[in-house]
Amino acid sequence: METTKATDKQPETTLAKASAPRITTRVLEQINNMQARGLALPADYSAANALTSAWLTLQEVQNLDKKPIFVSGQLSGVVTEISVVNALHDMVIQGLNPAKKQCYFIVYGQKLICQRGYFGDMAMAQRIRPGLTFYFDVICEGDEFAMEKIRTPRGFVTTVNKHVQKFPRSEKLQGAYCGIIDESGNDLGADVFDVARIKRSWGMAKNQGKVHEQFPAEMALRTVIRHRCKEIINSSNDAMLVEAITRQEVEAVEAEIAEEAGALANGETLALAAPAVDQATGEVVAAEPEGKALF
Repeated sequence: METTKATDKQPETTLAKASAPRITTRVLEQINNMQARGLALPADYSAANALTSAWLTLQEVQNLDKKPIFVSGQLSGVVTEISVVNALHDMVIQGLNPAKKQCYFIVYGQKLICQRGYFGDMAMAQRIRPGLTFYFDVICEGDEFAMEKIRTPRGFVTTVNKHVQKFPRSEKLQGAYCGIIDESGNDLGADVFDVARIKRSWGMAKNQGKVHEQFPAEMALRTVIRHRCKEIINSSNDAMLVEAITRQEVEAVEAEIAEEAGALANGETLALAAPAVDQATGEVVAAEPEGKALF
């Protein structure tokens, strides 16, 4: 497989390889076979190092009942082994590393899902279109903010031309933005969301609640960055990458529905609406039973 830059990655020592768990070794063998058949990973990405980071992360992962998925390095039965393999597989195909906060492992029912964070969205966009850089921030009450429409070869795009922040900064959120600059220095435009649009997006997410209330700025950035990256990620012609992204989203929806159906397996009728799509982020949102939040 491809070597990595010494400045970017930790050395893959013999000790690390010798102590690699069976599941991660299995996934790495799959990835090596896929690379031999044409799978292209980022030049500075080490699948072995990412899997080692993932293995360490998985030792701390728990379900909603605080039950760990691994005990003493062995699966505890909370999730299936195949779901762990698939989650790790999808992580590597997307070129993500949990140590860089690019992805997170979440338990839905008996399935483990690898879910991209917004750092992962940016990394994937840069993988698909090398040379991109991002600018983003939240807009708070009292900030001086200005944007404009400029004409480019791809049509009119919104750009941010002024954002002056006061100190101390207000905690009252007014909006957020994320823009992209290409390798030639051209501004490809920014998505700018006001707080009303951000909260509409949060209202569609099944797990919105305390985390959005406690960390509104972080969650606002997540919303707008994911939305800005979506156009680029969806433009990929890498079939293996698209398959991994699609499976990650579909399995999350299916696992959430199965989890809820199991919880209500007491003769009660479960009326499911069709899966919805978050209009702000483009993410698939699990169908919810009528009149009942999933959690």
